[in-house]
Amino acid sequence: MRHAAHALAASSLAAALVLLSYPTPLVACPSCMADQQVQKAFFWGLIFMMVSPWMVVGLIGGGLYLAFRRERREAVEEFLRAEAVPSTIREVSDVREG
Repeated sequence: MRHAAHALAASSLAAALVLLSYPTPLVACPSCMADQQVQKAFFWGLIFMMVSPWMVVGLIGGGLYLAFRRERREAVEEFLRAEAVPSTIREVSDVREG
């Protein structure tokens, strides 16, 4: 076990020395060395990834809101159609709809 740990440490040190002695600078950002078209593509990709969760939340929330509103409207219409409702309430409802 100890031999494997020493071998791993030696290979890591060797890799670090090779990378540090590399003559050109290493760039961590892929768009820094790219042309303008690639930078534009990265920009729009990032925008899309930031907006996507909000679109999903908005679609789910909007669907739930519309379903609730539809159910509530149907309940009000059923209440107004009931025979226990005085005719004056029906007339007020007709005036509002018309």
